[in-house]
Amino acid sequence: MPNRREAVLFEAYLKRHGLKFTPERRVLFDEIFKRHEHFEADELLFRMKQRGRKISRATIYRGLELLIAAGVVGRVRVGDRGSSTNASTRGSITTT
Repeated sequence: MPNRREAVLFEAYLKRHGLKFTPERRVLFDEIFKRHEHFEADELLFRMKQRGRKISRATIYRGLELLIAAGVVGRVRVGDRGSSTNASTRGSITTT
């Protein structure tokens, strides 16, 4: 796995909080770290649905919040548009 360090950090965070690295969280994690570019959460949802992934908008937003809390991604302000979430060692994503 190319993002092994981030996956280990995220999995440890989930475990400390009594949560699991569910298949949905894994798919979201992999999608975020495979592209290494800025994108909005809704774009992520659209792209995943285009690939036939069954994931809800709520799952994406909750997953992003967990990734932020785990320190795997970080949120930054992007002008008037909203906020951007920046993957700690790779690309970034934008959430609005």
